[in-house]
Amino acid sequence: MTREFLENLGLEKEVIDQIMKEHGKAIQSAKPQDYDSLKEENEQLKQRIGELEGTVEELKGYKDQLTEKDIS
Repeated sequence: MTREFLENLGLEKEVIDQIMKEHGKAIQSAKPQDYDSLKEENEQLKQRIGELEGTVEELKGYKDQLTEKDIS
């Protein structure tokens, strides 16, 4: 729901403000209490995944080098 949607319905500004205020409260109450800590943990996990993907690529490079040495 957007302010523009409500305006297109022909509602007055004061009514729209009240609706948006209540909608904001509903959104905030729907968030889990530990939302911020979950969000932070998610970011840390994304960073760790990136690091691990880099390590995997590095190990693939070593594997290729070993394969080349075995062929030689």
